[in-house]
Amino acid sequence: MHKVLMGAKTSIQSSVYESMRKQKIEVDLIYRFADIFAWEIDFLTDTRKGDALKLIWEQHLSPEGKVVTQGRILAAQYINQGRIHTAIFFKDKENHSDYYTSE
Repeated sequence: MHKVLMGAKTSIQSSVYESMRKQKIEVDLIYRFADIFAWEIDFLTDTRKGDALKLIWEQHLSPEGKVVTQGRILAAQYINQGRIHTAIFFKDKENHSDYYTSE
């Protein structure tokens, strides 16, 4: 099995879920994206038409090139009514990992 990097970006027309599904993003990845920003954005009430998002994640492929699993999200960004929210995955030397802002 090997990893490849995947990326997607979209603007919100109705909901984050629907907009991401139109980009063929797997449901599990959508939920993980929402979890990353859960402390900052309520995706049920705060999202607006015209908001935008970007996402970079790992995808695990079989030796034949078929998708086995969606890996971790490495970077995510959500622009909510002009306010930019960014999260970047980081793992330290002790193997502790979390998402951090770009600041």
